[in-house]
Amino acid sequence: MRSKDTDGDGVNDDGDKCINEKGPASNFGCPVIDATRGGCHLNLGYVVFFEKGVSKLSQEAIDRLNKVVKILKDDPKLYIGLSGHTDSVGNHNLNMKLAKRRMEVVKSFLLFAGINEDRFLYKTADGSRHPIDDDRTKAGRTRNRRVEITMNFKEYLY
Repeated sequence: MRSKDTDGDGVNDDGDKCINEKGPASNFGCPVIDATRGGCHLNLGYVVFFEKGVSKLSQEAIDRLNKVVKILKDDPKLYIGLSGHTDSVGNHNLNMKLAKRRMEVVKSFLLFAGINEDRFLYKTADGSRHPIDDDRTKAGRTRNRRVEITMNFKEYLY
């Protein structure tokens, strides 16, 4: 039996962390928004995923963050926005705290790697309010446990 590929990106749903959005296999089926500077607007987006109930970075997350560090060091005019997310399992207040801890872990990694504090324009802990997948499934909950990293020029990152 052939595996399902809901978004048709060539990454089967069992290995696709964004089953409703097309993305390359190298980014686990999630889109990497990596536009060139044709004009003024540039938006780079990365997602770091977490295991259930924790804010510890996996090796996969560290590898992804090292790519983000390289991009930021290569272009000091890029600024950063972070948003922390959880699945909807558990208490709302605890999920908000967990989303904030995840976001702070990502920020700490970037700071330790030499990215200046003044390059962070916003941080939001959204908890389970903005799922990217169905929280009624294990795979969906896995995709919803994340920190989204947006990089852009200062005037566009709000």
